[in-house]
Amino acid sequence: MLPRDQGVCKNALRMGHIRQRFELWTSGKLSDNSIALVNAAQAKHPKLDIQLQDADYVLGQAISSNDQALPKTYRQRFVTHPMQEFEEARKREQRKAYKPKARLKAPSLEAPAPPAVSPLASPAVPLPPPLIIPLTCLLLGKTMIAANNEKRSETFGEICQAIGFTLWKLLMIEESTAQFFVLIEQAIPQMGEEDGNLLLVDAQKKTFGVSISRLSKSEYFPKDVLVRFQALLKDRNWLVHSSNTDSKKALDDDAAYFDLHRRLAAIGGEAGLLLKEISALSEKFVLARGVSMEALEARTAEILKEWQS
Repeated sequence: MLPRDQGVCKNALRMGHIRQRFELWTSGKLSDNSIALVNAAQAKHPKLDIQLQDADYVLGQAISSNDQALPKTYRQRFVTHPMQEFEEARKREQRKAYKPKARLKAPSLEAPAPPAVSPLASPAVPLPPPLIIPLTCLLLGKTMIAANNEKRSETFGEICQAIGFTLWKLLMIEESTAQFFVLIEQAIPQMGEEDGNLLLVDAQKKTFGVSISRLSKSEYFPKDVLVRFQALLKDRNWLVHSSNTDSKKALDDDAAYFDLHRRLAAIGGEAGLLLKEISALSEKFVLARGVSMEALEARTAEILKEWQS
């Protein structure tokens, strides 16, 4: 897998010169056999930088992100099972409810003394005071409501985060699609940067659907790639206009929650893959018109430096 990923990075526009580092993150602890396998892969591919990061490191990264919800989500989803937390909370409330009656300040609720038993008889099981049982049920009910509200709040934040990240990826592909259209259909040799930017601004005012429709008429836009863009457009429109209903279901239904996340991940993944397609087609188009790879890489490095600064 690592050699394949390395090959993709080398051939991808703007990534060929970047030093690669691969990290294996885990929320648990790797066995000695697993560590030995990773070390063997490192020895087999000495040019690759492979690092192992355990649960403490991942938790540290979550804490250092300054996102207050992230460490809590990490612990809940990957370290501590939600039902385990609920069970512990329930036991804590039960222990509080059965504390000595002096702590409860309710002497009138004192239970009768247990009857004397013969040394040969089975020991009697002490019964809780009569009003302690409904009190325990009340506390348990409040605990369940609080746990449910907290879970819904965290789930809502996770859904918003996933939707926002997917929309960001869609925004990137929409902008790149407009740029690609200008490159292959509107730009002419020796065009100045100012004129090119005017065309780009006009193209980016168009909707994603319009950009795809315009590209569908171009001879430089492969039909198989066009079909994938049209499918992504449908998913994009679902996300923007119709996903609210599914998002509401996901707040209270685990199956709907995971289905929504799987669909969002699929949309974001396809947007990333199509972004690579646009990059490869742009590179092919430019090289076919006499631009050298050296000049292209130099310009890419220059733009990347501007972004990073």
